[in-house]
Amino acid sequence: MKPLNKFLIICVAIIIIIMSFLFGVYLAQINIKKEVKLNRNFHYSEISQKDYYDELFNQVEDCQDNYNSKIKGIIVNHHLLAGKFMAHAFCAVATDELMTVIIISPNHFMTGRGQATVSAYDFQTPYGVLQSDQKLIKEMSDAGVVTIDEGPFEKEHGIYNLTPFIKRAIPNARIVPIIVKDNISQENKDKLFEYLANNLPENSLIVASLDFSHYLTSEQAGINDVKTLEIVKNLDYGAVKDLNKDNKPDNVDSKPALEMFLKLMSREKAKNFTLLDHSNSAKLINDLSIPETTSYMVGYFAK
Repeated sequence: MKPLNKFLIICVAIIIIIMSFLFGVYLAQINIKKEVKLNRNFHYSEISQKDYYDELFNQVEDCQDNYNSKIKGIIVNHHLLAGKFMAHAFCAVATDELMTVIIISPNHFMTGRGQATVSAYDFQTPYGVLQSDQKLIKEMSDAGVVTIDEGPFEKEHGIYNLTPFIKRAIPNARIVPIIVKDNISQENKDKLFEYLANNLPENSLIVASLDFSHYLTSEQAGINDVKTLEIVKNLDYGAVKDLNKDNKPDNVDSKPALEMFLKLMSREKAKNFTLLDHSNSAKLINDLSIPETTSYMVGYFAK
């Protein structure tokens, strides 16, 4: 074979190798983009181990088909130190029925564009995907009562810490996760309340994701909780404005969320409150000497 022909063959082979490599890189980039696009449609629960949540649910004696249509809402903590309280709360409403779950949580980090913000993404949990109620979320956004903004939900434990419990206890739930800023205006609170009150799906549950007194001793937390618990039990949403003196979370971590929740329970005529659990972090770790605690009050409201 002539040297020129050998050279041409080598050149063609090199070109084919380079083109194959570049084509492979191109395909890899497409796959990466597809994966990134797919992953952007989800938020994630903080702890992905199923065994962790199973153990919490195993501490509750009865956790199957407990839902009663008279139950319209629950208050539940989002601090995982009291994870067994979270399991207890959702076991009280466990069902395989189709359910729309509206979660109202503090916007802990005061981030995002809106005063009331909602996520349209689904949530990955150890029990599978917990879907969002896309239709209702779009309608709320179109009505101007919430802003769709996914950014704040990447770190919002007031929502993602609840999602595995919801998926485990209410596997066919669709959620509408709402976070509210402390400085939400009265006008925007009223708009959101009126929309929810007038547009709740027939089979729905309102969840107030709330921890109560913060940064107090166990004794001080107990004193403050007495006052807060009376407001909760009596659905006295008008008195919520008197909580958290000096703008510190001495009573609850979100006055707007608590106010709207109690107002919705009053509108639904769900006046019968059952307290399931009440404690604080000092008691749970058996160290009453710690200077700063978080307290938890968990229960449900029924007609």
